[in-house]
Amino acid sequence: MFEHLGHVPDVKSIKQKTNYKVYLSFLLFGIMFFLFAYSINIGPSSMAETYTSPDIRVLVNSTDKQVVVDSPQFSVFDFIIKAEAEDVFLKNLKVNTNGLFDIDLFNDLKLYNGSTQIGSVMEIDGNGNIYFILNDYLLQKGDNFFSFILSPNKTIKVGDVLSLGFEDNNNISLGHQEKLFNVKGQFPVNGGLVNVIEKGSLQAFNNFDNPDYITSNTPNVVASFSLTTKGESASLNKLVFEIADPEELLEEQEFILLDDQKLIARSFIVDGEIIFDINKPYRLNSSSQNYFELHAISLPVGEFKLVLIEVQAKGYASGKENILDNRLTLSSVEVVDFIPKFYAGEFKQSLSEGWNTLYALEIKSKGSDDLELNKLTWSLEKFGVNIEQAEIWVDGEPYVTDLIIKDDMIVMKAGWDEALKISKNVEIKLLARVSDVDKGDFVKTHLLVDNQPKVDEDFADNILWSHQGNIFNGYQLPHLPLDPSVLSN
Repeated sequence: MFEHLGHVPDVKSIKQKTNYKVYLSFLLFGIMFFLFAYSINIGPSSMAETYTSPDIRVLVNSTDKQVVVDSPQFSVFDFIIKAEAEDVFLKNLKVNTNGLFDIDLFNDLKLYNGSTQIGSVMEIDGNGNIYFILNDYLLQKGDNFFSFILSPNKTIKVGDVLSLGFEDNNNISLGHQEKLFNVKGQFPVNGGLVNVIEKGSLQAFNNFDNPDYITSNTPNVVASFSLTTKGESASLNKLVFEIADPEELLEEQEFILLDDQKLIARSFIVDGEIIFDINKPYRLNSSSQNYFELHAISLPVGEFKLVLIEVQAKGYASGKENILDNRLTLSSVEVVDFIPKFYAGEFKQSLSEGWNTLYALEIKSKGSDDLELNKLTWSLEKFGVNIEQAEIWVDGEPYVTDLIIKDDMIVMKAGWDEALKISKNVEIKLLARVSDVDKGDFVKTHLLVDNQPKVDEDFADNILWSHQGNIFNGYQLPHLPLDPSVLSN
């Protein structure tokens, strides 16, 4: 009935299509515009990685020193540049000067890195500042040692005082990755004072550990000392020692002078003075000490004091004699014919039930193999334990002797007819059988000494020893008193 209306379309509904391609285009365009605008706002410098200069610092030697006016050259300022990175270049230096001098003497100043000259003076301004242009000198990673070396000219004179330094961090200009920067740290930094003198001098130092006794018939070290120069190195020619008891010193007695166990010279004696002539070249340095030992081949019995009174040395730079600054007392020794020396022995210091070593010592004979031991005394302190029995062992074997045990003391009496022989050396141990040992218990023993030189009429001394029938006690024997021994559980 509706044919007159013509073709009738399909009545299936059709949804209108969304133009998503158009929207996506607008979205991409917006993002790109935002990024472009953001990059314009932040600028190109903030997008690049921020540069941080390396940590470079300078250390200076601030020690004062003396130099001889005739020295061919010497250092006036030493410093270290510590580089914590590679590829760091030293570009320029500005050095400040202070002191009493003619500024023209710095015209010949040169800069060295180790033994390599890397620069010389480019300019000295009216304020005494010295400028160096170094043309990108490459620093090694770590410590770089530098010295300003001066070759003296006619403007330098005795009495001049020189001092160089860096006023601030701008004095040292550096380069790294095409960037310029300066060292870090606290400024100003200055080197020590350099005093110009006519000739050098000598200093002596005592290194001797004075013994209680030395024996008369054996070689002994009687002094050890060191020498150094100030201002210049020098050639050693002569040493003279004074000895406090010259009437006892015979001219045929001999002393030798050693350096590092090498013979330097033999002595001759004139009017109680021990004299060494150094006939071979021997150099004394200003940068280090030379160490010497004085040995006596033999000495008579008595007390002797040794004093270094004269040293003759010729300065290499000045050509003049360098003089010892100070007389130096080296040693005071007592010489005896023979003596026993006591040393602490080693053993396990723990306390247990049964036999224990309470004390160990070694006795060495000096000057004679005919010494004898007659008596030893130990103090005894114990807590919580019983000491049932004690023994003496000598050189690893039981030794039969009188051994008296008291509450606070243990006494060994070797007797007179069968005294303990001390030939070269003997090892002595005090052993005890201990019972009722509990945790916290202890036993303490201490070898007792004597406080007066005269032997008691009743032989009540703590230590007695003898030589060919002559009896002595433990007064001022070498190395005594020894440390106590403490055994604990």
